[in-house]
Amino acid sequence: MDSRILHGMADATLIERLKAGAEAWNSWRKAHPDAALDLTGAALRGERLKELDLGGATLAKANLARAMMERVRLERADLEGANLAGAFLENADLRGAKLDGADLSEAFLAHADLTGASLRGVKLKDAFLTEANLTDAVLAGAAMPGTVLNKVTMVRTDLSGATGLTQVQLGRARVDASCRLPEGLAHPAPPVAAFSPHFSPKPEG
Repeated sequence: MDSRILHGMADATLIERLKAGAEAWNSWRKAHPDAALDLTGAALRGERLKELDLGGATLAKANLARAMMERVRLERADLEGANLAGAFLENADLRGAKLDGADLSEAFLAHADLTGASLRGVKLKDAFLTEANLTDAVLAGAAMPGTVLNKVTMVRTDLSGATGLTQVQLGRARVDASCRLPEGLAHPAPPVAAFSPHFSPKPEG
């Protein structure tokens, strides 16, 4: 694994521990729950980080482009300014994570939990968020051209100042009336319940 430092002072020992894989890493974390995880600026492009427990880690300005991060735990992690372009984050736990200014262009975030996450000014061009949870997330000023929002849950989500977002994109998400939208966009109308006629069985004979 490339342990070069892009910015900041990533802990080379921690990067070496990541080489051992999810089972070894997660066992170490369980044994050292209070250990500081400083991976600032770490070069982890294309690395396999599937199912790792990185909750609360500092990954600011880390290069995680095209990293394989399925079911990774990143709750309350600091990913400010990180490069996550093209990263695979299906079912990732990003609750309360700080992603301000991060690049998530073309990232795959289907079913990811971003409840309470901060994504101010994030780049989401052509990102895939189908069925992700954005409850209480802040995406103020996010760049969202081509972002796939099919069945995304949005409750109290702040999209004020977001750019590249269209009414068509919003119409595919589950947008609650409590959400803040960019100027010029409206809350989609709630779906009309399908009409289900009631059939009475024909009397026998």
